[in-house]
Amino acid sequence: MICEINNFSDTNIALICLDSGEVKKLMSLENCVIRQIQFNSTTQEYLFEVFDRNGLEHEDNCVDTTYILKWKYPFEENKPQKITSLFIKEWSVTKLSNWNDKYALYDDTTATQQKLVITDQNLSERIGMYISEGNKGYFCRINWSSDDKYIALTYSEVVEIIRVEDCICIRQIKIDFAMATVFSPDGIYFAIEAMSKVYLFKTSDLI
Repeated sequence: MICEINNFSDTNIALICLDSGEVKKLMSLENCVIRQIQFNSTTQEYLFEVFDRNGLEHEDNCVDTTYILKWKYPFEENKPQKITSLFIKEWSVTKLSNWNDKYALYDDTTATQQKLVITDQNLSERIGMYISEGNKGYFCRINWSSDDKYIALTYSEVVEIIRVEDCICIRQIKIDFAMATVFSPDGIYFAIEAMSKVYLFKTSDLI
């Protein structure tokens, strides 16, 4: 399995082969799955989403858990920062900003305890309100614009663009089977990936 990470700072593609076991060997990640990798070109750090099947003792129950490893390359020369929480047992959606050291973690382990955490930003509660409104399908992905002024929330039926400054939804786009969104590094284009199509917009037409 090869994971590609786009380094927007110099347009290089960084490749990590998970089959090599480099990360697992250094961290002794037995019975674990690395489900997602993202790269912060500003800090030169990788964000690993690790699904741990070993289980975590919590309230007399043994549950699988997911945690984040924030790790600077080369891995053997640096120690990772482990980000975990008893209150967020599984982060099903993560997104690392390409320009700033912040990321979003969304927990949908239970429908009654959905939680969105955005580090270094007091946005979690307000953006969480948009996610909990319903009638937009299943929440799939969060993504920042290249200048971090806008956030795209992707649901299976709708894409919402949120202005970070005042946390206002400035655009709602109805798309069937939406899966992911991406802002181009130069901020000119905005793309929505659906089940079998990609929709490309000029960002200026949306914001």
